[in-house]
Amino acid sequence: MTIVLAENLHRALSDLDSSARKRVVDFLIKLQVEPHASGVRLKAIKNPRDRRVRTARVTDDLRAVLLHLGDSMYMVQTVLPHDDAYRYAEQVTLTLNPATGAVEALETARISDRVEQVVAAPRQRVTDQPPLLAHVVDRDYQRLGVNEELVPALRTLVDEADLLELVEPLPPLQRDVLLSLVDRSPEQVYADLIAPIEAPTVSDDIPTALASPVNQAAYLVVTDAAELKDALAWPMDRWRTYLHPSQRSLAYPLKPYSGPVRVTGGPGTGKTVVAVHRAVSLARAAEPGERILLTTYGNTLARALGELLERLGGKVVRDLVDVVTTDKLARRVLVDAGRTVPSPLNDADCLAALRGFVARTGSELDPQLLRDEWYRIILDLDLTSKESYLAAHRPRMRRLSLRQREQVWEVLAGFTEWLAEHRQTTFPQVTNEAAAVVSGWETKPYRHVVVDEAQDMTVGQWRLLRAVVPEATDDMFLVGDAHQRIYGRYVVLSHHGIHTRGRSRRLTISYRTTREIARGGLALLKGHHYDDLDGGDDTLDSYRALTRGPVPIVAGYPTLAAELGALAEQVVAWRDVGVTMADIAVGVRTHQIAEQVTAAFADRGIPAAVVTPETYDAQGAVHVMTVYRLKGLEYRCVAIAGMSEGVVPPKSMIAAVGDDPQAQRYLHDEERARVFVAATRPREALWVSWHGQPSPLVLPLVMMFKTPNQECA
Repeated sequence: MTIVLAENLHRALSDLDSSARKRVVDFLIKLQVEPHASGVRLKAIKNPRDRRVRTARVTDDLRAVLLHLGDSMYMVQTVLPHDDAYRYAEQVTLTLNPATGAVEALETARISDRVEQVVAAPRQRVTDQPPLLAHVVDRDYQRLGVNEELVPALRTLVDEADLLELVEPLPPLQRDVLLSLVDRSPEQVYADLIAPIEAPTVSDDIPTALASPVNQAAYLVVTDAAELKDALAWPMDRWRTYLHPSQRSLAYPLKPYSGPVRVTGGPGTGKTVVAVHRAVSLARAAEPGERILLTTYGNTLARALGELLERLGGKVVRDLVDVVTTDKLARRVLVDAGRTVPSPLNDADCLAALRGFVARTGSELDPQLLRDEWYRIILDLDLTSKESYLAAHRPRMRRLSLRQREQVWEVLAGFTEWLAEHRQTTFPQVTNEAAAVVSGWETKPYRHVVVDEAQDMTVGQWRLLRAVVPEATDDMFLVGDAHQRIYGRYVVLSHHGIHTRGRSRRLTISYRTTREIARGGLALLKGHHYDDLDGGDDTLDSYRALTRGPVPIVAGYPTLAAELGALAEQVVAWRDVGVTMADIAVGVRTHQIAEQVTAAFADRGIPAAVVTPETYDAQGAVHVMTVYRLKGLEYRCVAIAGMSEGVVPPKSMIAAVGDDPQAQRYLHDEERARVFVAATRPREALWVSWHGQPSPLVLPLVMMFKTPNQECA
């Protein structure tokens, strides 16, 4: 028996505890292996809108809703409590959208009710405020595959919040289309979402239509018990490998890109999945001997990318793609060139070495300032003379007088010599050397380069990435979000031979998180500006989430002990509603607080593990990590703890920037980005807490969310 798993089913499974979820898995495996066994009690219901609908008992209270698509195929739509399941079964209809070829499970009664509510609701309309979609006419809706029943309501909407309510019960592609129409013309939406779709099936052959890419984001077809069990083991993770049409058109373009491409978008819009799909697409089309580089800035992310790549493309694709950080790429280039490369000092060790050097030389300059100048000016710009350093452009840096810069150069020139004498180096030095080496190679090591988290690459890393691939069609594919930049580097890509003008695309719909969490994230950024790597401003103006969820919990406590006690209680509450420990993460600012969290949890019998690149997927335990390491990950529930004044940003960093207003602003920008990243990792529930006084960076959340809600889902 072939089983088709609908996206709705995976979302329903997320609401069940582990015992109920196991019963669902057991039922589906039995349905697949022994569909006529006595334990599989499929039955039709009275007066369904779709005669293919069946229900089945899973537990005393749970019922599965399925559609019989043929003698050897069932589509499993959802699993719900008894009464909810029968209400859903009575109204659902399965159709094939004639405009898009999308298989759509329409909840007809819910859609009708929403339309009636919108049309009947009195509108306090400002005289000069046109309907939200006034630029869309009836034939546009038909061409874009929008259900004609929605059109009367769509004509009256003036508020985006009302549109979000209206589209909630719609199939994914129709939701995407209608939300995209808020900011774009019908012609643009058609070009982005509908035109890339393969020609829709002309008949009602739903089993055949399920094989088309447009349906692979919402349905998973499985044919054996092992595949079925694997697909249900980590429900939401499985869907990360599929693309919605707006994403697919970027990863699988109809014709080659004429040069580098840049894809931006807020958290949860699928940038990383698009990057991995792009690597798969390029690998499958590669000529013999061609290799692809898939790179990012951190080890944890690189490991996750490699796993996702192999799950999506298999071993053949994985063998054609090098998945490494840019730091490892630099070392590999030098080793291939026959250079000896000592293990580079990490940031903390470099700062410690600088402190020792400053103490020995008697300099009064701040070691933190020296490291910033060395990393962000001298090494980023690959400066080799005092004159070039004194004349260098200094974006996002502390203001220094000419005399101060002369002193900085003298100390750092001596420190560079000291490192060389002791056969030590740093990652930026290795990167610069590698870029210089590979620039002289006639044959480049890669035909294509795909970059994830592009906003956190340094100038030197961009020089290296430009150097390892020839300038040609489909040479570079970059994804990132300037609002998630956690290292504060200022880069203009065109200054380094990477020209993306005219080939920049933006994803706007978050498929990960809830509207409430997205609102909180946007509140953190309100009033601040972010560059787009091309000399302009990036924006999240069109960023929106589709699903609803609980209001984030934002709370303060008198002491750290009290805060961690309350946090432990919240983790237990999440566990009690069915959230597994490994689907809960706690983000903190420092490693010290991470250790204190795990100790507090251990005292209460809560399994927890501090995440490292080697243990980020530790099973059966809450994942505790710095907010840096949360980057690129996602969980059902996330707590951000220790968000206190003097901790975020740390007192030492505040003291280091002194009274320089520009340096203070840049420090807060970086810290705000880290909080924003952490706050947008959860799919369902967010907790933000502090002890003592709250950091000024979380005050927007304090003002927005005043009523705690203890439920996770």
